[in-house]
Amino acid sequence: ELCECCGASERGGVCSMAPNNALGNPTAASLRAAAEGRPAKSPRRRRASGGSQPDGVRVASSDGFGAGATSMIDRSEVAARGTGTAKRTPLDEFEAAARADGLVASELRSFWTCVMFLTRLPCPGWCDHHPGYLMRSMAHFPLIGALIGAWAAAFYDAAASLWPPLVAAAVSMAGTLWLTGCFHEDGLCDTLDGFGGGWTKSQILKIMRDSRNGSCAS
Repeated sequence: ELCECCGASERGGVCSMAPNNALGNPTAASLRAAAEGRPAKSPRRRRASGGSQPDGVRVASSDGFGAGATSMIDRSEVAARGTGTAKRTPLDEFEAAARADGLVASELRSFWTCVMFLTRLPCPGWCDHHPGYLMRSMAHFPLIGALIGAWAAAFYDAAASLWPPLVAAAVSMAGTLWLTGCFHEDGLCDTLDGFGGGWTKSQILKIMRDSRNGSCAS
């Protein structure tokens, strides 16, 4: 059967794709097996309890986007944000499509995905935040990070020739804020909220998964 919400196959009446996972919610073991070019082992069946179904299909209580039982954000709110791509592609189909496109085309899309994720620079229209290409784009993080650093250094060097170092540092930071869209500062705010408002490790992680700014970040 095909799921009405995403078009993916259903097992035992349960949608096999998480609401916000365009790769079909693959496990760490299946991702490792795909990277090593070997078949993934079939998951062992479990007894029905809590988040399990009678036929062994697990139903996640939360997802990797900060929604569910371990988050302060309602799951439906995060699901409404979409998956970052217009097309849901199970892992096997994604890997096959990437190989069919060729190494150059695949790496080019991974590169532009990295640029789109880390900066506010305009990118080609055929590029999006597909989770598969986003994971592949991590290989380009050092390069894009170095370019962002060079951008900040150029702003500082130019400003330092006109104003004191403190003012030049502020100008350089303003340049990176524009280029990255406060990407790193947002992560710092989440960290401050987590450690400022959480008493236990689980509370800290729960607050840090919330994308909204709290009192400590403000």
